[in-house]
Amino acid sequence: MTGTASITVTRKGNNNIVYVPGATNSLTPDEINRFGDSLFKDCRLFVSTFECTPESLHCALLLARKHKVPTLINGAPSFPKPMENSHIYPLCDILCVNESEAKLMTKLRVDTIDDCRIACKMILDKGCGSVILTMGANGALYVNRHQALHIPVPNKIQPLDTTVCISSIDFFL
Repeated sequence: MTGTASITVTRKGNNNIVYVPGATNSLTPDEINRFGDSLFKDCRLFVSTFECTPESLHCALLLARKHKVPTLINGAPSFPKPMENSHIYPLCDILCVNESEAKLMTKLRVDTIDDCRIACKMILDKGCGSVILTMGANGALYVNRHQALHIPVPNKIQPLDTTVCISSIDFFL
């Protein structure tokens, strides 16, 4: 069975997720290498999550780099010791995280937009090309080495269900 998530949504539109990795966590670097060149040959963008093991993700990111394929990684669910996987971050052209993941990765507060900017810069210091930090009703931040851009929510709405899309990353794709 593949990874499965049970998602409940609060009245304020926030979600609580219970995640069980299943087969996703069984993917090995050997399996990725076996098919890697054929998978990346015509690939224009490699999109992944932290659902597989750090070793498997690292292997796939190396193949993407070898084939000059840009990478967009969703930092969910957070690795148990995320900043210890620093060999992964330099291979992420874009890393997309939410407030909870940024807090776990950096051990910093992310209560304000300025807090979030500081957390993004700390993640950038690990080697990512850029960071997208989604902040729910406060919009999102896009941060790279040259700019920090706050993207507010255009019209404040009352979210009813945040599970419709696979993730906030869908908005940017």
